[in-house]
Amino acid sequence: MKSIVSLVVAGAAVFALSGCAGDGSGEGGMDTHYLTDINGIGIPDVRYDCTSNSAVTGIDGDYAFDSTGDSCTFILDSHLVDTAQGLYINGSPNDATSGVDGIFYTCLNYDTSANPHTGDTIGQGHFNHVFNYDECTFRY
Repeated sequence: MKSIVSLVVAGAAVFALSGCAGDGSGEGGMDTHYLTDINGIGIPDVRYDCTSNSAVTGIDGDYAFDSTGDSCTFILDSHLVDTAQGLYINGSPNDATSGVDGIFYTCLNYDTSANPHTGDTIGQGHFNHVFNYDECTFRY
């Protein structure tokens, strides 16, 4: 009888703990995307402010967001001006083929905020960041 109780308790513990580890899909919680250049190389140290958190992008351009309806604004400082071929949102680090399409965004210029650029990420996660835009907000 003691071994049956131990087996039931062990099974319940495994079942309970299996819900603690995420599957990486981001469904219903925090997820990670990557701000990259055309070659999939991450752009580090870009400040971002999401509804769920605020930080700077990591060495691979990684940033965390809540996949259940977050909004993230990237502050595009002048060190990004050299990315003339565009900026991208990728689902994997250092992988130009993992672009995430269909994310609605709005880019603003601080001087002419009455004229925002809006769209959806397309073509491997590309978004139209023109040199004179100071920030872009993505809505998940």
